[in-house]
Amino acid sequence: MRCAPSSRWRSRAPGAECAALADDELTLPPFADAGAAPPAVAALRAHVAAHDGLIIGVREASGTYAPQLANALAWLGPDAFRGKTVALVGAAPGDGAIKAINALTLALAYRGALIFPAPVGVPAALLAADGALADGRLAARIADLGRALGRFLRR
Repeated sequence: MRCAPSSRWRSRAPGAECAALADDELTLPPFADAGAAPPAVAALRAHVAAHDGLIIGVREASGTYAPQLANALAWLGPDAFRGKTVALVGAAPGDGAIKAINALTLALAYRGALIFPAPVGVPAALLAADGALADGRLAARIADLGRALGRFLRR
């Protein structure tokens, strides 16, 4: 079973192979519907295809998910998440990215993903300057989410 947490937060689940990819690492060109995909897009497609489940870390931007993630979803296409189980972790000022999590839930469900229950919202006030979690209980919740996703995918 392979699970890809695409955020800075890592958790280990027995039987899960995890690889990290943060949305700020998505240095993809703007989506173009015609022509061949650039190498960075091919690598992202292979990364998603190689995993049974993903943990996607999402930043809220203007009440939805960040434009870099929207661009990546466009490049990945409508079927990249079909049959994948996706857990969501959001970060934003105030409410912990509830709007971004809701918007991404709809976008991924439309693409055929199974959205893992109990997303985790991270208020930006609980993040250190380097992006690390400054709250131990919240870090434990995110680790628990990763372990729960791993257990679910092993079934």
